[in-house]
Amino acid sequence: MQLRSRISLAISLLLLFVTLLLGVLFAQRALAYQMRELKSKLRSLALSIAGMVDGDLHARLTRPEDMSSPFYLETRHRFLDILEHSPDIRYIYTMTRTEKPDVLRFILDAELGGTPENPLPSDFSQLGDEDPVGDVPEMLEAFSSPAVSSTIYTDRWGSFLSGFAPIRDRTGATVAILGVDIRAQTVREAQREFALYIAGACLTSLLLGILLAGMVSATIVRPIRRLTESARILGRGELEHEVRLERDDEIGFLGTTMNTMSKNLRLSMERLRTLNASARALTAALELDETLATALRLLREAAGADQAAILLLDRGELRLQTAASSGIRLTLPDALPEGFAAEVLRMKPPFVLAAEASGVQPALIRDWLTEGGLSACFPLVSKTNLRGFLLFRPTVLEPEFLEALTKQIALALENARLFNEAITDALTGLYIRRYFQIQLDIEVGKVKRYGHSCALVMADIDFFKKVNDSYGHPTGDLVLREVAAILKRSFRTVDLVCRLGGEEMAVLLPETDEAHAVAAAERARREIEKHVFPFGRPVTISMGVAEAAKDGALATGAALVEAADQALYRAKEGGRNRVVAYGGALPGPAGAPAE
Repeated sequence: MQLRSRISLAISLLLLFVTLLLGVLFAQRALAYQMRELKSKLRSLALSIAGMVDGDLHARLTRPEDMSSPFYLETRHRFLDILEHSPDIRYIYTMTRTEKPDVLRFILDAELGGTPENPLPSDFSQLGDEDPVGDVPEMLEAFSSPAVSSTIYTDRWGSFLSGFAPIRDRTGATVAILGVDIRAQTVREAQREFALYIAGACLTSLLLGILLAGMVSATIVRPIRRLTESARILGRGELEHEVRLERDDEIGFLGTTMNTMSKNLRLSMERLRTLNASARALTAALELDETLATALRLLREAAGADQAAILLLDRGELRLQTAASSGIRLTLPDALPEGFAAEVLRMKPPFVLAAEASGVQPALIRDWLTEGGLSACFPLVSKTNLRGFLLFRPTVLEPEFLEALTKQIALALENARLFNEAITDALTGLYIRRYFQIQLDIEVGKVKRYGHSCALVMADIDFFKKVNDSYGHPTGDLVLREVAAILKRSFRTVDLVCRLGGEEMAVLLPETDEAHAVAAAERARREIEKHVFPFGRPVTISMGVAEAAKDGALATGAALVEAADQALYRAKEGGRNRVVAYGGALPGPAGAPAE
């Protein structure tokens, strides 16, 4: 017989009592979990923003006059952009050590506010302003590793919970820390509400317990005790616990509901752990190829997608190309239809997750899903710009989880894209001089410290000025692009092919001696010599090769460049279209004069 037909009022009050008790237990657990998650996200946010700051340039900010430098203004503008999109963040700033162990010096300070007459807020910290650490020792810890203030603290700017992360230069040394302050008001209000809720629930539970003590029969007390004990176990976070009640009345239904709730909580926590792990994996990758490979792996492991493709727009945002794929090949148009990007950005919801592709719009996405037998298409969007698409067939069909995962991938790909654009030449796709110089110093350092080998090839296109003068600069640009492509194909993946300026290029070959570098350069020279260029005339290249030494004349990067340049000069003087080593020369091409 149903419990409601035996005791109606008693069971109603009892259910209320159990519900309140469960609410208190879960509220306590949720508050603790929320605070832990907030600190974890704050630590990750500080680390992510710190990674955006060039430590070498930051170390040069030492005087108040540096507040007008381009790096200071650009970095502060980026901080302000973050503040505008994150209302809970009050301040973002950077600080360095001073001679006093418990006093730090402000370098960069970003906060919203100010007036048209005075754009800087009244409490803005100037470069060089000092501030004691006070009750936040985690600020000093952040010079070693990311840290978060243990509790909410109050200083002359207000009350905050703060996260800190080290800013490192290219050698890995910490030059400053970055701080992120979030408002404490929201956290404190939630804590006060929970405290009142818990106090009221406890008082209500006490009164109901006294009232119901003489009303509840033995058949009700036993299962209620089971439910209460189960609630305590679940409140401790042991979500694998299962309520076992073989009843078909309201109490049995409550036990089943608790089991369903704990199962959903387990799934939600598992999804959160997956997203946290995905974020760590994606933020660890900087190179675009590494990020693409990580994204495919995460789609396979987290979403169960064995078939996936990542499509990216080119720099002109006119063509799509398959940047990475697994188990699928799609036919892409030569150019995107007019208005396609705007139509994608207007999609509601902003993704496609459909069992059947027949009704999907836009039509181009429908064609992709149909061709590949796929069921999901998530646009990759950076702010208001379409960057590409994730197309896959997931076995995990949870829209919110998939959207969160793909947003992480989109952010990581955008960061990788920006990093790649920062270190590569827009015309040829080769690495730029600054990145070459950094890697050169690193490889020469390995030679000096560990006795490794390293060679450098300096290359110059022969009579390139005549190509520009005779056929125009567009043809010259085409020659540069094709020569760059041949060089990248001819050398190993680990070799660094760079454009130093104009028609001058360089190739850095780690773990390679002079003889092997000469052989590799000669292969590249022959490929360029026999290549058919669109304007119908042959193009040749001269190369000079030198090997770094552990000590002596070629023990520095500058000396290695000078030696390779001398060899290049000898190659030109010897008739061009040849490879010359610093210590000697290979025979030139057939018919060319020997050196």
